[in-house]
Amino acid sequence: MVNILIATNDINIIKRLTNEIITNNHDIRIAKISNSNQETIDMLNNTNIDIMFLDLKMVENNLNVIVEKLNDNKKEKYKDSIIIMSETFNKIEDITRNCMVGGYILQEADIDEVIYKVNKVVEKKDVEVKRKAIIKELEYISYNTDYKGTNYLIDTILQVYRNKNLIMENLQKDVYPIISDIYKKSVNTIRCNIRRATECMYCECDIKKLNEYFGIIDDERPSTKDVIYTVLSKIS
Repeated sequence: MVNILIATNDINIIKRLTNEIITNNHDIRIAKISNSNQETIDMLNNTNIDIMFLDLKMVENNLNVIVEKLNDNKKEKYKDSIIIMSETFNKIEDITRNCMVGGYILQEADIDEVIYKVNKVVEKKDVEVKRKAIIKELEYISYNTDYKGTNYLIDTILQVYRNKNLIMENLQKDVYPIISDIYKKSVNTIRCNIRRATECMYCECDIKKLNEYFGIIDDERPSTKDVIYTVLSKIS
């Protein structure tokens, strides 16, 4: 269930969004409605909100009147979590550069577009949560995140997580080309750097810790596929 905050002093927007969301989607819940900047700040700081629809008129085109008064831990939580609502495209481009903004809709947007924007924000936030979890797991077994290969591996694991239909039989054929496109590097460069980062991990990590992490009993070195599958199982 996604908890939504609607922040606007326009009663018509409140009625339309409330009716459409309640009528058309059971996975989105309107948890709070605020009609002032201070009320919005208090709700974001003190309640469990996932995404906020913010009327640009209410903040007079200045998102910072909200963002600058959020608690530090909430600023991290609400990155990419604000969907801007506006009557026109004027000033939207500048506002959407703010790291807190995950998207925007025009006020006459239909429910399909509203749900689409919510799902895109949820997906993006989920990917960031998973990225942090992957990094934590790799650091636990002594991967160095300063290495390019480790970052290529992080994105490889993320791609497998996000694309359940990816075939893992041949990483170089099925997965590394995606990472190659992201970083504008050759597939061979991606593969070699991941291998080097993994070799460094073997040298740094205690063998007993590795054996326990991967469920190995004969000190056999896990393959890149083993690393991917094991990390994904740990963060699931």
